[in-house]
Amino acid sequence: MSSYLLQAISFGGFMRLKGSFLLLLIFFTLTIRALGQCVAVITPSSAVPCSGTSDTLFASYAAGNSYQWLYSATPTGTYTTISGATSQTYITTLTGYYKVNIKNGTTCNVTSNYYSLNFDQLPTPVISLSGNDSICPGQTVVISANSGNQITYQWVRDGVNMAGLTGTSILAGSGGNYWVVEADLNGCSSSSASIAIVQRQAPTPLLTPTGPVVVCDSLSTLLSTTPYSNAIYNWYKFTSGSYTPIAGVTSNTYTATASGIYEVTAVYNNGCSETSVPLPVTFATTPAKPVVTTNSPVCLSYNLNCIVTNPVAGYTYSWTGAGGFAAATQNISTPMGSPIDSGLYIVNVSNKGCLNADTVHVIVSCLDSVWPGDVNADHVVDNNDALDLALGFNYTSYARTSISNVFAGQFCADWSGEILPGVNMKHGDCNGSGGIDSNDLAAIYANYGDMHSKTPVAPLAKTTGLPDLYFDLTNYPNFYPGETVSVPINLGNLNNKVYNIMGIAADIKISGLVLSTPPTITYLSSWLGAQSNTLRFAKLTNNGNTTVNNIGWAYARTDHNNISGEGTIANLNFVVPQGIGYNSWAFLYFDNVTIIDNDGNALTGYNVINDTTVTNPTRISNTTQTITGSFAVVAPNPSPTGGQCYLQTNLSLAATISISITDVTGRSVWEQTLDGQGKQNTPLPSSINPGIYFIQVQRSSDNYIQTLKWLKN
Repeated sequence: MSSYLLQAISFGGFMRLKGSFLLLLIFFTLTIRALGQCVAVITPSSAVPCSGTSDTLFASYAAGNSYQWLYSATPTGTYTTISGATSQTYITTLTGYYKVNIKNGTTCNVTSNYYSLNFDQLPTPVISLSGNDSICPGQTVVISANSGNQITYQWVRDGVNMAGLTGTSILAGSGGNYWVVEADLNGCSSSSASIAIVQRQAPTPLLTPTGPVVVCDSLSTLLSTTPYSNAIYNWYKFTSGSYTPIAGVTSNTYTATASGIYEVTAVYNNGCSETSVPLPVTFATTPAKPVVTTNSPVCLSYNLNCIVTNPVAGYTYSWTGAGGFAAATQNISTPMGSPIDSGLYIVNVSNKGCLNADTVHVIVSCLDSVWPGDVNADHVVDNNDALDLALGFNYTSYARTSISNVFAGQFCADWSGEILPGVNMKHGDCNGSGGIDSNDLAAIYANYGDMHSKTPVAPLAKTTGLPDLYFDLTNYPNFYPGETVSVPINLGNLNNKVYNIMGIAADIKISGLVLSTPPTITYLSSWLGAQSNTLRFAKLTNNGNTTVNNIGWAYARTDHNNISGEGTIANLNFVVPQGIGYNSWAFLYFDNVTIIDNDGNALTGYNVINDTTVTNPTRISNTTQTITGSFAVVAPNPSPTGGQCYLQTNLSLAATISISITDVTGRSVWEQTLDGQGKQNTPLPSSINPGIYFIQVQRSSDNYIQTLKWLKN
């Protein structure tokens, strides 16, 4: 509902007599307008504006109003017109007293009561630092603000409010610019000047030993930490419940000579420091090798007893053994449940981490039968048995009741030693004579390939090693019809020597050639041993297959000594058959390789290399004769002329041969013609540059051509 103001503006009237009545008429002129049009009221935008800000004053509004704002420094003083202030609103930053005059046409001209405008005085925050404005990692400094009644605080670091820090002081622990924002009850606030805190860098030493933290059998160990330029180091040792300084040591290394807990503090040139994590160091003596007695061999269901006869108080002992056996005791007494409990048992003795150990071979043997020829008790007779026979060569003990090579289980009392870990020496006495000698080879020959109880063991897994077992085909880049070859079997070379072996067993296979006579193995100039101190076994195992020539081979020393060496240990000999195809492949390879030392341990640090060569029967023919022969590039080894290479020709009948050499572009670099018969060596030019060349051999009469590839070094 609207409110209106009634206002008399003018009046007038007249009288009239009519009959007995006197009529008096009075006229009024009224102006009716809205109440706001002629009422002046001032309303502020803020009850208490903050100093430094502005406030907007609003005058009451009505359509058609005009305004003029007035100002006075005192409420009763003279109010002066504010130039240009003729809007309904007036924005000011000045404390004082304000009025507004409102006009609306000629009928409204009113001036408001004064309005007192007071701006709130802002807080004046001041902060101060208690301490240094440069701090090290881990240090703090106090920053305080002035206190006041009914003032709130908010601390700021690098323009970001610090959550929860609303007190009169803070602890600054990192670099940055700090200030405080103070506010009064009216919400008016202001910020202090900032204080810059500098974060200094400090070294972070990492304490490490150059050797183990458990120092065995040593008088000292060197401790070191990160070297920093312009830094000094203070070393400490934990003694009597606290860290005690080690006098006179300021470098980044310290030689410790006693057990203890050590730490180091690095002090940088800016005064900052940092301390390492403590490092415990223990000095101890390595225990003597434990001496063990055992009741092995043990029958099934009986206890194996192993006793350390030289124990030391304070040392710790532990055992591991066959079938996953483990015990943390000085001595053991454990039942032998089955033959798989046979094997190697190891006792470890420790003094504060310094270790020593010994091993015992345990045999569960009461039901251990001998199968003639199965020397290593792996349930199959093969060339590995001939190899392992050498491990027990010349040992003697109990003989069997009957001497026989029949492949059947035969009872024999256990001998006092082992051929291999877990394999009693009695298995080497194949014929039951009571001694291990070359006569026992007959049982291996007779029963070769026979098995009992289970299938043959898997071949030895090959591992990459430095020494090589390989066929040396240097002198046989090709096999020629009717040629007798003697291929060296090499183990190791000058760069990769073989150390501490007693013998070797392997299957040697030749495929791609149908040999008319069986291959043989000879031992000229073998470094492994002479005939007088070695056992040599070779058995052809073709099994009726004439295209595969398999030799079960073993070669080992019988003096129970290891040997080291390199080069040829044997030669593989055979005659290349006549009628072989042109460029057919011949394969030479090893299988099931085993190399052992004189403890029967299988060595794995070698590489087995198989090889191939090409058969090359060159034919030269015309209408009157057939001439067979061969051509090959042969590099003499050792070369008598410092790297000179030769083209070797071998013709059964006389012929004229043209030889030409071209490079990879087809350009001819050398030519020669020769007449001859039989084997001839023609020197190839050594003056041409290294590279790849093609040697073309041609018979002049019928233009038969053969091309060879030559890599010139």
